[in-house]
Amino acid sequence: MKIILTKHQIWSKILFSIYLSICLISCNKSTNSETTVIPSMQYSEGVIVLNRGNSLGNNGTISLVAKESKTISYDIFKLENGRALAGSIIDYTETGTKGIILVDNTTQGKDVIEIVDVNSFKSTGSISVDIENPRRVLVIDENKIYITCWDTFNSDNSYKPGYIAVVDMTTNKVIKKILVQEGAEEIVMLGNEAFVGNIGSGKKNLTVIDLTKDEIKTIIEVGTNPIGIFADSYYKKIWLATNKEILQIDATNKTISKRFVVGKHPLKTPDKLTINESTGFVFFTYYFNDASDNNTKGEVYKFGINDPNIPADVPIINQVFSGMAFDSRNNILYAAKTVTTSKEGYIFRYQNDGTLKDSVKAEIAPFKFYVKKK
Repeated sequence: MKIILTKHQIWSKILFSIYLSICLISCNKSTNSETTVIPSMQYSEGVIVLNRGNSLGNNGTISLVAKESKTISYDIFKLENGRALAGSIIDYTETGTKGIILVDNTTQGKDVIEIVDVNSFKSTGSISVDIENPRRVLVIDENKIYITCWDTFNSDNSYKPGYIAVVDMTTNKVIKKILVQEGAEEIVMLGNEAFVGNIGSGKKNLTVIDLTKDEIKTIIEVGTNPIGIFADSYYKKIWLATNKEILQIDATNKTISKRFVVGKHPLKTPDKLTINESTGFVFFTYYFNDASDNNTKGEVYKFGINDPNIPADVPIINQVFSGMAFDSRNNILYAAKTVTTSKEGYIFRYQNDGTLKDSVKAEIAPFKFYVKKK
């Protein structure tokens, strides 16, 4: 059947074509200097961005940003699986072809570990049994991971003893719980041992776990609420921040080998330690919460792992961030800026000397990164 268009319809189509052409030209111009959003990217490379979302809204998301451009894909789990993650996104890591996502839901019993294929980000399984308030994930080998968990709270909102969930990745099941003190949080591996920081309730411990036996080996008292824990591959030491200090731990002797008092500000404390493995420089935030206007204020500093002190008097970046990570291969510092828990935040990228390279618009409350090896 032949369709005959009226004069009005013909002019409408012409005007729409002109309008569409103008829009396309305008959009192409704007993306030269702004974030380029595309539906999906190659998931085997880039930087994973964890967006916490609103803690009461269970609307956390995961983004993927390209290393060499300002191209980003938003909410990639929902994009590939047709459903939201339904919780705050707490941590992410990869082992082999599997990506492990820790999802913390505000409703007890709804926390879950989502497992995805790292090349497609399609869901391949999940773990919801024996997982409550997951905090961090550590790959022991391709078939075994540790997950630090706070467990549920007591009726008076006090902490229950935390635990390390030992997960068999061949069956996606928790095969053991290693009981630790409440507030099991950050965890790193060095040799055949894992080092776990316990926070909350004034805890001062670094718990050492034997990876061959999945048992506690010893406890090192380091100071209140050890955070920013990482292991450096140069000298096989553990580094962390506690109170107003940064400590270096001798992993062999289980002793504090160096203790640095950071800066002279009466309120500021160090946090968010991250190392550039290619240079041996450590970056950290030095901040405090200003009660006068309820804002977090501070800066970013860096030091070398062989430096005799950490003065924190000349910042390399005059901002404080909700999260940082270093792409050591490309010498780029990734920093997350949370505006509010109801608005999109930003990702800033800096050179090793603190020079701003560029910025990319993120999703709600970005706070953590996973830098892929490619």
